[in-house]
Amino acid sequence: MERFYEGLAKTDSKLAEIKKADFRNYYGLRASVAFSFGSHDEWNIARTINAKRTAKREGEDAFGIAKQIAVMFNGTSVAPGLFDAFTATGNEGQCRLPKK
Repeated sequence: MERFYEGLAKTDSKLAEIKKADFRNYYGLRASVAFSFGSHDEWNIARTINAKRTAKREGEDAFGIAKQIAVMFNGTSVAPGLFDAFTATGNEGQCRLPKK
């Protein structure tokens, strides 16, 4: 983060006005995936899709995790067993779909 800031601050005078520690704290912590509601939404939506895909339905064989869609997170694949956990709610709870 510090090398990125230093390199960018050389060519961006507005960025150079921001303290290096403030830049690091914002982009390294507050704007990170851990605090991003969008990332939380994406995780929970993919988790919900996979839960529905793996649920046994009448007249079908249960294939479990073999029916899950593959998911990448932070540049690496997610092990299917790890995908059973929800994360904190982002914005997806605000979008109510009509029940069929």
